[in-house]
Amino acid sequence: EASPVTIANYVSTSSANSFKPIYASGMTYGRSYNISVRAKVNGLFGNFGTVCTITISDIPSTQVIAAQCGATLTSLGTNINCDAVAGATNYEFVITDVATNSVTTYTTTSSAAYFKPTSIRSMVYNGSYSIKVRAKTSLGFGPYGNNCIVNFGPIPVTKLQAASCDITINSLSTNLLSEVVAGVTNYEYKITDLTAGATINNYIST
Repeated sequence: EASPVTIANYVSTSSANSFKPIYASGMTYGRSYNISVRAKVNGLFGNFGTVCTITISDIPSTQVIAAQCGATLTSLGTNINCDAVAGATNYEFVITDVATNSVTTYTTTSSAAYFKPTSIRSMVYNGSYSIKVRAKTSLGFGPYGNNCIVNFGPIPVTKLQAASCDITINSLSTNLLSEVVAGVTNYEYKITDLTAGATINNYIST
């Protein structure tokens, strides 16, 4: 059995009498550590006190947050979040289409505990997805948490933005802006001539 090694001397930056293991470089999941403490007063340190042993369990599981598990989301632009794991560097989401059973795996490129559905080409409006997730730390991946079903409603209704609605413009080159729909590929504009009383064009953006 290897001899204990001092991996870090962490000095707090305030008078708060607490610290989190994530603050000390080298502390990780699945290990035990001896910790002693000393106080600094007026620039001088006292003596270290009694040593205590702290054991950190293995990498915890994580899952889609409770507020989104079983929910119906209205936009593909809504981040799907999981419960954050301290010290995680990445998260791996496994997304199963409930209708087709097709599976997509998406690994985040940072410690951000979420992904955006628009990053997954197979996720669409009116779809339902079973999602599980696991965290990755310097030790590798932890266990998957529970599967959660996340649903998406129909394609949102859109219209011209307020600044582009019921106005008079001086040029045919004036941009008229519509409200953004996440995941959109095109917008179709139905245009009716009020003088002639007829629809003159359905313009599809390119």
